Amino acid sequence: MEYTGYAMFRCRKTCKNLATRAAVAREGNNYVIPEGGPAGKVCAFPVGKCRGCGKWLYGDPIYGAHSDKTKCGARCMNAVGPSCECPCAGENHGAGNG
Repeated sequence: MEYTGYAMFRCRKTCKNLATRAAVAREGNNYVIPEGGPAGKVCAFPVGKCRGCGKWLYGDPIYGAHSDKTKCGARCMNAVGPSCECPCAGENHGAGNG
């Protein structure tokens, strides 16, 4: 199992939680499903739990690109989407969400 970073999960139907950030792991080209998750051991998308209602969700990996144009601050730390373009290159992206 290879550690790959973080993913963002949004619960749009059940509790309307804006976002949950969670660590994800990969095995080859697939993501490893956490213990207790939906059936199967790997999936093409990251799988994580909503921090609001506990429902299992499919998410988006965080894609970070280094940029010195903006500072890494609240906009990055509280982000709800998967794209980051700041000095942290995705390392702090969404950290305020889980």
